[in-house]
Amino acid sequence: MFNKEYKVEKDDFGDIHIFSEISEHANLVELDWREKEQFDTDTRYNAPEKWQNIYSDGRFGTPDKISKIFKIKGKVLDLGTGSGWLAACVSKYEEVDEVYALDFSTLTLKENFPRIANWIGGNKDKIKRIVADFHLLPFKDNSLDVVLCDAALHHSDNPVALLKEIKRILRKGGSFAATSEPIASKWREKSQKKHFGADDRKLGITENIYSMKEWKEIFSQAGIELKVKPYFFTENTKGVVNFLKKYTPLRMFNGFLFSNYIMYFKKEQ
Repeated sequence: MFNKEYKVEKDDFGDIHIFSEISEHANLVELDWREKEQFDTDTRYNAPEKWQNIYSDGRFGTPDKISKIFKIKGKVLDLGTGSGWLAACVSKYEEVDEVYALDFSTLTLKENFPRIANWIGGNKDKIKRIVADFHLLPFKDNSLDVVLCDAALHHSDNPVALLKEIKRILRKGGSFAATSEPIASKWREKSQKKHFGADDRKLGITENIYSMKEWKEIFSQAGIELKVKPYFFTENTKGVVNFLKKYTPLRMFNGFLFSNYIMYFKKEQ
């Protein structure tokens, strides 16, 4: 399964596979923040109940939406897993055999991941935590059935290289989906590109936002034809906002005032 050397650490949740190789694309400033500050001095994230409050926005229904596009089964990678909510949700699917939860931050996987995964009721027997740079995915070619990521692609300063890695490790006929990626809307593109992630960028965190046209070009440069499906949900917003987007004429402005889509592709057989 793996194509690189690693060491294993153990805790009450299970094994953590740690890969030390780092690419030239890695943001070490962001890694330092995640290791030293995110769970300590950043008041947005420094208590478990704050994460649970964040996750009260309805996002746990996301995997079921993806399942309407393709079946989530077999060996699954949650890329940029962070707190692990997506890996935990997917691990409960009967047709999923293993979930590889990959993140750059060891501290995230050791401290926050087990709390959130246990809170959600994830199947820890299926979950394998992986510490690695997502520009150097430590998997053999054609080894995974599904790759998922939630709000992770835009944290890469070289998404083309990242997408090439994703395509490499997917089996023929395997599927990929990205949710909650920031997409600059046609009527608000200039403003969104100026203000999106501005506070985090000051800390050295990678926060990119692209228009749909730019996303399609990025995927194309990686040799992938991007497909999209509207998904009327925005993380960290009140339920009434997502309700209005989905069930009122406001949905007609998707792509113009706001941009809520699942981005996906299937590797050719």
